Amino acid sequence: MWNWLKPKSRQTPASPVGFSLPFDPEKRLKSALLCKRAIALVDAGRRAEALSTFQEAVIADPGYGMAWSDFGICLTELERYSEAAEALSKACELEPRDFASWLHRAKSCAALGRREEARQHLNQARRFGSSPEVAELERRLG
Repeated sequence: MWNWLKPKSRQTPASPVGFSLPFDPEKRLKSALLCKRAIALVDAGRRAEALSTFQEAVIADPGYGMAWSDFGICLTELERYSEAAEALSKACELEPRDFASWLHRAKSCAALGRREEARQHLNQARRFGSSPEVAELERRLG
């Protein structure tokens, strides 16, 4: 179920403002391993522990977009939409081509009643991938 949460990138992400965050391989590895542990916790049904571990991952390497994405997706699944939208905003900034981040950011905004913003994020998601969830969210947004 959570296979798409596995860390995808070990590259320093390009920043939309024209500079990159410093890349530290040790921090990135620590963050990636924490994400992997958190995914195992989610699979075991231990979401509260997983959330805490995802949070450790973003603290370990704040420049790792996939950690922010995983953290935000977990928050979305826990229906903590406001926090999820913030984490996923950071994920989209760091990994602007990540389909899952844009999709879950759209879901979070939709749940918060921010329909127009949700549509914009859904349009971004469509640029990078597709899933049945896109059509379902599109239908709900009208």
